[in-house]
Amino acid sequence: SEVATIAASSDFGVSHKSKVLPIKVCDDRGDCLASRVVQGLCYALGQTKDLNTLVFNLSFGGFDPILPVEEILSEAIEKGSLVAVAAGNKSQLIEDKPISGDQYYPAAYSATLKGMIAVTAAEYQKSSSGDGRWEYSDNINLRLPNGSDKSYITAPGQIYEDLNSYDKIGTSLATPLVSGALALKRSYCKESKPETIRDEILKAARYNRNYRYYDNGMLLISNKIFFCH
Repeated sequence: SEVATIAASSDFGVSHKSKVLPIKVCDDRGDCLASRVVQGLCYALGQTKDLNTLVFNLSFGGFDPILPVEEILSEAIEKGSLVAVAAGNKSQLIEDKPISGDQYYPAAYSATLKGMIAVTAAEYQKSSSGDGRWEYSDNINLRLPNGSDKSYITAPGQIYEDLNSYDKIGTSLATPLVSGALALKRSYCKESKPETIRDEILKAARYNRNYRYYDNGMLLISNKIFFCH
């Protein structure tokens, strides 16, 4: 899939030496039943001998909290796992400022689960002059509860169809960039706590005037990822 390719393919993946455990929890229409999500998470835990090596990529979500999902992810993080989760594509702008809507899950759990990063997406817009810049799309995650302001990051959320157009856009495609970064960081920092790895990825994020709607900045994968604390 596109998500697995972005995160860990041998040719183009962020963490190209990582192994992918593909688990389908959504149907062909993109509907993801809570029971299937719970089963998928439990299957991943059961298939992984060392949970310290496990990174969840959750490119899905909804507006209903699911307690078992929160509990499973909490337990996995306590045992060393990391989580990257899509923050959703439903926010809007009013007078050039993002406004909040309903909370989006499981991304909203990033407020309390310290090994989780919620991922917003940016899209690259070309102006009439031919210049381009990263602009706000429709997926800033201000729907997260208080305390989650330091638990999200922005990443590019587009796939090229050809050199002049994009085929797919959204947080589902931005999330594997972050899960790949988490896996890469974990491969070098095997003894670090999930919270430490998460915080170092967030602190390395790049911020400048072109990312004007992203308080925590854009994902930046640099040589700093190889240093452990």
